[in-house]
Amino acid sequence: RFLCVTGVQTCALPISALASLLAPTAEAASPRDRGLMLASTPAGDSGATAHPVHEYWVSEKLDGVRARWDGRRLWTRGGLPVEAPAWFTAGWPDHPMDGELWMGRGRFEATSSLVRNPPEDGSAWRALRFLVFDLPGHGGRFGERVQAMRALAGPDAPPWLRPVAQSRVAD
Repeated sequence: RFLCVTGVQTCALPISALASLLAPTAEAASPRDRGLMLASTPAGDSGATAHPVHEYWVSEKLDGVRARWDGRRLWTRGGLPVEAPAWFTAGWPDHPMDGELWMGRGRFEATSSLVRNPPEDGSAWRALRFLVFDLPGHGGRFGERVQAMRALAGPDAPPWLRPVAQSRVAD
């Protein structure tokens, strides 16, 4: 499955269903209006393609724990604080990031357990990454946000803070 982002909407679909997505280049909502993006299936899917598929950004839908960094603290999708060790978030940007706490494919249970019941010493967090798939406060179109997310992986960034790989679909 892949997560497809159109600027203000996302959908989680098999790659074969990409042709039925909604408006791919919609203007971004203002930062104050943009909440957490949620994956969904396009309503009223008739199989017709309203926009060229090459206008979509696509990323793998990760099976981790959804989290949001508010610039100071990490939160779950449900609004609960994540008790990450201070070293894990040290040096992170002071602006909001939407992403996934992830250990790898097939590791959802281990990831969820770690986030819900963090160990005292924090060593298990070394296996975890925060993979960013949006910058809610950025204000630009999604393509501009992709470029800003890619800049997160600079030489001074911790290796566990990375953008989700985003690409365009040719056909």
